[in-house]
Amino acid sequence: MCLINLESDRKVMKDILQKWMPKRIVIQLLILLIVHCASYYGAKYIINGGDYYYIGSALDSRIPLIPWTVIFYYGCFLFWIFYYTLILNTELEGTYRFFRAEILGKIICFLFYVLVPTTMIRPMVTETGFFPNVIKMMYSIDTPDALFPSMHCFVSWMCVVGLRGKPEISRKHRIIAVIAALLVFMATLTTKQHVIVDVISGVLLAELVYFISGLFTNSKSDSKHFSLRRINHEC
Repeated sequence: MCLINLESDRKVMKDILQKWMPKRIVIQLLILLIVHCASYYGAKYIINGGDYYYIGSALDSRIPLIPWTVIFYYGCFLFWIFYYTLILNTELEGTYRFFRAEILGKIICFLFYVLVPTTMIRPMVTETGFFPNVIKMMYSIDTPDALFPSMHCFVSWMCVVGLRGKPEISRKHRIIAVIAALLVFMATLTTKQHVIVDVISGVLLAELVYFISGLFTNSKSDSKHFSLRRINHEC
């Protein structure tokens, strides 16, 4: 009896996973992860030891280091995974628009990181405690380069634009995505990982590539509709 129940539970879990994350979405997420790592770490490898620009402003220097906001800086990975999976579970045309935009955005990020390498002036962390220690560890393993545009802000805003105009996704999720993205923007500044222009450029890049990808989608749709009208006319 226990074996039958166990087998039944496994089948239920398998059905849930296949419905929530079918193979197509798993493959898309893996491709996006590979592109993400290649564009970010590949750029860091290429520009290592080169000349950098600092594009911060006087306002950036007035933003304090707030160690506990590192929660949002690292917590955003869960936010990304959830909403990328949700977006890729919508209708196919919107899915492919999002997928193309994401890859195009990462290619543009890579080009900026290599051609216009920027750096960040980080403060000395003198406080003690859990969150200051996390900041120290982050500074020790993450070099202050590959910053403009902010990939954290780009990916976070891609969650927002990817949910936009999708009636099958509740308004609640769109609101949560905007709030989560704003918290990530704040965290990139208050952990002294980015400057304001990095944040703005990340948002603008997400809007731009999603718009460009939408043009490609619309042109394909128009071509498909024209072909169908032509077939009907000939018939």
